[in-house]
This record gives sequence, C-alpha cells and structure tokens, in this order.
Amino acid sequence: MQQRPQPWATKGQLATAIAIVALAVWGFPPRVAAAQSDAAMGDAPLADPPAADPPAGAPAPSERARVAKAEAAFDRGRALLQQGHVGEACLELEESQRLDPGLGTQLNLADCYERSGRFASAHALFVEVVAGARSHGQEQREKVARTRATALEAKVSQLFVAVPAGAGPELHVERDGKELRQGEWNVLVPVDPGLHRVRAWGPGVGEWSTEVRVGEEGELHEVAVPFNDARPFLAPLHRKLGLAAGGVGVAGVLVGSFFGMRAISKKSDAERAGCDGRSCDTAESGALRDDARSAGDVATLAMGVGAASLAAAAVLLWVVPEPEPDAEGVDRSARSARLEVSPQFFARGGGLWLRTGF
Repeated sequence: MQQRPQPWATKGQLATAIAIVALAVWGFPPRVAAAQSDAAMGDAPLADPPAADPPAGAPAPSERARVAKAEAAFDRGRALLQQGHVGEACLELEESQRLDPGLGTQLNLADCYERSGRFASAHALFVEVVAGARSHGQEQREKVARTRATALEAKVSQLFVAVPAGAGPELHVERDGKELRQGEWNVLVPVDPGLHRVRAWGPGVGEWSTEVRVGEEGELHEVAVPFNDARPFLAPLHRKLGLAAGGVGVAGVLVGSFFGMRAISKKSDAERAGCDGRSCDTAESGALRDDARSAGDVATLAMGVGAASLAAAAVLLWVVPEPEPDAEGVDRSARSARLEVSPQFFARGGGLWLRTGF
C-alpha cells in the first residue's frame, strides 16, 4: 500500500514561521525595545509599555503618520542619549512628545533634561509624570518619577523677582521673554542654570532690564526691580487740581471782565439820567445806578476768584515740588506738603484765601 507524502509543516507551524520572519525584518516595536534595553542595563524603566491592540476602526493615514514620526523621533532621541549626545537627544524627545504626548516619552525627556543639567525643567516633568502615572494607576512609574523628583530638589536653583508693594497692575515684569503675573512676583521660582534676563516696564520703572547668571547647585538668586513711585500723594492729584484751578481762574477773569464792562456802561447811563456822585434825580436813574453797583460787585467777586485760582494753579503746577521717596519707597515729603484754599466773602465782594505749607 503506497503511503501519502506528509506535509512539511502544519498550518500553525507555518503561521509561527511567518511571524518570526516578520519580526526579524521589521524589528520589535520601538518603545518595547527601549524598555527591554533599559531592563538589560538595570536602569529605571523609562520607556512606554507595549502598545495596546488598536481599536476596531483603523486610524486615519495622517494619524498613523504622526505617530510614526513621534516613534522615529523617540528612537533617535534614545539612540543619541545612549551615545552621549544629550543636547540633540533632548530635541528629538521634545519633538516626539509634541507629536504624540505620552508619560513614557515625558519620563525619558525628564531624564534627558537632568543629564543636561536642566534640573528645574527635569524636576517639573518628573512631578507631572507622578500625577499622570497616579491617575492611570501606573504605580511603578509613579514611584520611579517621585524618587527622581525628590533626588533633584536639592539641585534646583531658584530665582526671586522682588517687586515693591506699591507697584500697580500697570507695571509689567518679564522673565526670559515670558511676562509674569502679579501672583508670580515676590515668589521663589525654579529656574535652570544659565543666563536669565529680567525686564520691567511701566509707571515708576520706565524701561529697565538686567541679567543674572544662575548656578547649577541649588543656588538662590534675587533680582530687585527698581521702583520709583511716579504717583506720590499729591501727584498727579496736585497737577489735576492745578489744571482745574487754572480753568476756574480763566473763567473768573472772563466773567469779571464782562460784568466790569457792564458796570461801567450802567454807571454811564445813570449819570446821563441825572445821577451824580451823591444822589439821583429820578427813580429810573437810581435803578441804573443800582444795576451798575450790582454788576460791579459781581465783577469784583469774579475777578477775585479768577485771580486766586490762577495763583493756586501756579503754585500747584510750578511751586509744589515733586516728592522723592525715601529708601523704603515711602513718599514722606509729599505727605507733609499741604495746600489750603478757602473762600472769603466781604461786604462788597469776595475771593479765595490760598495757603500752602511743607
């Protein structure tokens, strides 16, 4: 009886052979390989875990391309880091994190920052990984990130930007090109070693900037923004009062001139109607003389108010000095300066009483 030839392999063996050939050609998934490499070196597991099975719906080509670029940048960053090219490695890992954010990439980027001496940036990323790993239930990664963050705390340098308490919201303060909120003034802020530029502009400062070099081993640096309050107790209030007094003075002079001319005209009419220096012959001439006297009283009062107001304006605008703050930034001289303006009335007129003191 003739025997049938046996097949050289079963279907299961054939599928296994195809899978082995595929892995040999295309390699292991990059982040799985990185995890195996970390385990072989005995380092903390910094890479992402193996990717889960893709969802039922296939991702769009643009999405696949983005993820592929992120993985390629991740691989280049890991390779450069192992070769000792830390600066270039950090750039590649930053690009990978930008394209496809993940805790594993973030952890590797924090490790890269630490190796490059950027301790503040590394510490901040490790802290973020701690929070992210906790929310995803990744206890091992949370433990690794917390340990690394704690070890870095003593190495992180800090910068204190001191802004006087009298500075208002019109003042702007900037550190390394980024504007600081008021809540970030007078607060210790972790910074990476190197040269940092602090800039401020606004009332009391004008335009000001300085540079400070921060060391590598947990140094504390302070930068004080020079502030000269350009708005003391009487400024700009005393200037506003001066301008207002000047306006009142001009108006008083104009009104006084008008009623003065009216008084002269009425007096002339009364004299033509029969009034002399002592009495008037008719009731009409007496009424004209009373009108002249009333207009004269108004003119005298208006002129007095106008003259006093102009004098007050001159004092406020040109005599009252600009107070200079003391070493504590408190405006002592301005608080001692005073101006008193009070109306004065007389039997046939009035005016303003002006008194200043320092």
